[in-house]
Amino acid sequence: MTEEMPENWYDASRPTALKFRSFPGFIDHLNRLESQAKQLAGEIQVVRNYAKDFAWGLTEVVEDAAAIEENRAKGSE
Repeated sequence: MTEEMPENWYDASRPTALKFRSFPGFIDHLNRLESQAKQLAGEIQVVRNYAKDFAWGLTEVVEDAAAIEENRAKGSE
């Protein structure tokens, strides 16, 4: 089991790299963040694909509606 980062992790007297690396579980914490970022990026890509499909479908509906209106206008002449 990995440890969570302590609340009092900041120590202004130490160089930054040493401050972070000296805490147990820091590398695990970074690895978890990286894993979560990759998962989120994948989920964002899925949402983008759905949005593109929705936009394409909406365009088709608008074009079909325009064609129907055009046919109605021709029929009433």
